[in-house]
Amino acid sequence: MANIGFDPVQFKNKKVGLKPNFLWASDAEKAIITHPLFFQAIAEIVIEYKGEAYLLESPALDPVQKVLRVGGYEDIIKNLNVIIPDLERATQLLYSKNENFKGCSILSICG
Repeated sequence: MANIGFDPVQFKNKKVGLKPNFLWASDAEKAIITHPLFFQAIAEIVIEYKGEAYLLESPALDPVQKVLRVGGYEDIIKNLNVIIPDLERATQLLYSKNENFKGCSILSICG
């Protein structure tokens, strides 16, 4: 990370959102989802530097729990105590002046 000018000390006491790419439930070796070992490596860095790792993802076609199971994430999530917030708490914000994106979802993971 030093090569890109980022100091992971910045993770200390922070809630860090990790956004793998989950399209649908698939074996990680098929390269349809972010490989769980890549996710694990990043989560371990966050935790090593005293940050709190959150998995923030809403798969397009399958429930997140199914993607975690089929994709090989379940043990990583459990062993590293990665937090998966309730995505039902997301709030849709609309911005009518934007030509590319009409809105985005904001998720509160605080308190």
